[in-house]
Amino acid sequence: KKKCSDYLLPHLTKAMALSAGLSLVFSVASCRSAETEHVTGTAEVKINFKGSNYEGIAELGMQASTGGVSQYQSPDQHREIKIDNDFIVVVDLVPQKTTLELQATASNTNNLKAATAPGLLPNDICYKLLVYDNNGNYVAERDYIRGKENNTAITPALMLDGGQTYTFVSYCINTTTIASLPSVVNKNTLAGAVLSDMAGTTDLMYFKSSPITLQGGTNNYLDIVLKHMFSQITTTLDVSQTGYKIHTIDANIAPHYNKASIQLVDGVITRNDLGSTPIQFTLPAGDVIDLYPNTVNNVSIIDNDMNNTTVFNIASIRLGVGNKVTGGTSIVNKNIKIENLKVTPGVKYNLNINLVPVDTYLTYMGVPAARINGQIWMRYNMGVTNMDTVANNPDQDPQIAALYGSYYFWGLKDPYSATNNTQKSGPVGAWNSGNNYAPVKNQTYDPCPSGFRVPTTNEWLKLIEYTTSENIGKWDAVPVDFGGSFGAGKVLRSKKNTSVKITLPIAGTFHAAAHVDYRGYIGNYWTSTESSNVQLIRFSAENPVPATSAVVTSISTTDKSFNQYSLRCIADTPN
Repeated sequence: KKKCSDYLLPHLTKAMALSAGLSLVFSVASCRSAETEHVTGTAEVKINFKGSNYEGIAELGMQASTGGVSQYQSPDQHREIKIDNDFIVVVDLVPQKTTLELQATASNTNNLKAATAPGLLPNDICYKLLVYDNNGNYVAERDYIRGKENNTAITPALMLDGGQTYTFVSYCINTTTIASLPSVVNKNTLAGAVLSDMAGTTDLMYFKSSPITLQGGTNNYLDIVLKHMFSQITTTLDVSQTGYKIHTIDANIAPHYNKASIQLVDGVITRNDLGSTPIQFTLPAGDVIDLYPNTVNNVSIIDNDMNNTTVFNIASIRLGVGNKVTGGTSIVNKNIKIENLKVTPGVKYNLNINLVPVDTYLTYMGVPAARINGQIWMRYNMGVTNMDTVANNPDQDPQIAALYGSYYFWGLKDPYSATNNTQKSGPVGAWNSGNNYAPVKNQTYDPCPSGFRVPTTNEWLKLIEYTTSENIGKWDAVPVDFGGSFGAGKVLRSKKNTSVKITLPIAGTFHAAAHVDYRGYIGNYWTSTESSNVQLIRFSAENPVPATSAVVTSISTTDKSFNQYSLRCIADTPN
């Protein structure tokens, strides 16, 4: 290859008598002659694939920074819908920051560029490239497989003319077969070329370069970043707070255009066949509802325009627990509409839907109860004989002896009595044949009534986490052996609904020696959790109650057969 200096010396020798300015003209002309020779000839185009991309959240004009991380914040993208006076549907539509903040650019230089990572487009995905000349006329096309762009056995080399200017257009539908790539209608001119009647659920990606002048005799690298033209929505439905499993669900998103056409010259989309698209969640088959999930996910492509307001519609949903479809308890709801969700084309979203129980009082399995954060607790201690909330108000201040209930050895079904006063305790797993996080009621030893069981340590801590605490009645300043004051109670009040509360009498400890200690000073409540020892929750005058292990006390093998404590039951199958 000739360099500019190869021409400069002879010209200077022949022009000794000429002016320096004239010599410079000749030298520049010689350089230009060399450059012209370099541009002309055959130009090979190679693909420098940089990935695929969605519209970024910056384009929406609604982003904030928290701790250096960009997050989407928009009041109109959060919804809370109350249904059946028992549940709230909590919805958040959150656009995702793009993985690659890249702009599709094409280089007209012949400098070799290192290939970048494929980004959001994995290997083996197929895409098409079309080439148009400077007048917008069709020149050539190639089908590529991601990761195999340089394999000429699959895709012949793209050889064009150096010195000529071209525009490159590429598209992809996120499939792994070349035959699945749609054909271009009227491809002979860029102005008329169209991808026609594309399905609205197609993951259509598009790229168009600016005009590029190629250099002959060398490789020309074309940078490609495909842009997603439709929105992708990942929907997560979580009902775990209800204690139920998802048995069936019928849902859809509207409006959605079932067909769309895109002009290759500018990427403008024409939409038609307006309707909705189903959101299909994968659920198991069979009759055992307990094996069904409490959280499901779906990824869908939505073709919507800027002028529509999106609705996520749950036509029907059935939640249940139990061993049979027709057994156990269930909730069936229909026509839950989540409206006024703004979806921008080409943006990737997470749609998080949580079904949250309303904190309230209710009668469950014939027993007065309170539901707080999905947990249903009896409003009385076990052993209370009068559960009439009017005649024997469980929340009265001060607490009275009729609310204290019975005292229990750990792991036994029957409370202490004159005939059941021998030091003893139940076997391992007596109250819970599962574990702290997945409890299973042991019918043989559990003293709670049908539909209830002894709570785990984890369930107690969850109750404390979702409540505030306060003291009522007279609390003793120091522990009193052989007695203590009546009247003290620990009130756990719902954070979501402050009118709902659970009141726990501070009944102290009953010794096998047939007397009560520390009444009015500490309240001890059994859990079904076993670690190296069994555990109880100990309430003192401290407020707020710490939602940590500070309230958890381990009871040794000796003490669990000697001391007896209060018992409050939790629902085994929340409703």
